[in-house]
Amino acid sequence: PRDEQHRAPTQLVLVLAEGIEAVEAAGQVVRTRLLVLGLAALVAVGVLTAWILARQLRPLRALTAALSRIDDRHLAIRLPVAGQPAELAAPVRTLNDLLERLDASFAREREFTANVGHELRTPLAGLRTLLEVSARAPRPDDLGAALAIVVQMCHVVENLLMLARVDAGQLEVLRGRVGIRALVDDCWQPHAAAAARRGLALRNLIPDDAIAITDRDKLRVVIGN
Repeated sequence: PRDEQHRAPTQLVLVLAEGIEAVEAAGQVVRTRLLVLGLAALVAVGVLTAWILARQLRPLRALTAALSRIDDRHLAIRLPVAGQPAELAAPVRTLNDLLERLDASFAREREFTANVGHELRTPLAGLRTLLEVSARAPRPDDLGAALAIVVQMCHVVENLLMLARVDAGQLEVLRGRVGIRALVDDCWQPHAAAAARRGLALRNLIPDDAIAITDRDKLRVVIGN
């Protein structure tokens, strides 16, 4: 304050005040807008995240659907590798390799079952015929012939069981020096009589010094087959 009359100085106390209602109203507006924008941003982020996840998981769902169609009768189905994300390409290739090995294993099992039926059908039919004939008119040689067929069937069963153990990795291989020519002659002896009746002969052209380092008994099965 200014004193125009130049009177003695006087100590004055000046108090100024202003209401803050407008400031509070503006702050409330700002808070409301921030809350609305935050909620909108959260909704947008949630929707975008769900869309991205759905898009990224689409190959996985397709892979799951393809896997659900595979069973023991449809092992030839292979999973698609093209179009898979980089993270799934390697596992898909590994699964395809596994399916290929399973398909081959089931094929070997079916082939083995067919071989068992084929190997046993002939001696069983011969034994049945021999027993039926012997039941009508017994002959002295019938018992010996039946025993020979039973022995043949035992050998077939033993060979099939051994092959099954070999396939399962449960059979020990005892390696040694084996003379191939002598082994072939030895394996031929059980079949020589039947071959002679058919007019067949074996010429063993294997050199005398042909030696193999292998399991003699297992090789005998291979040559016999």
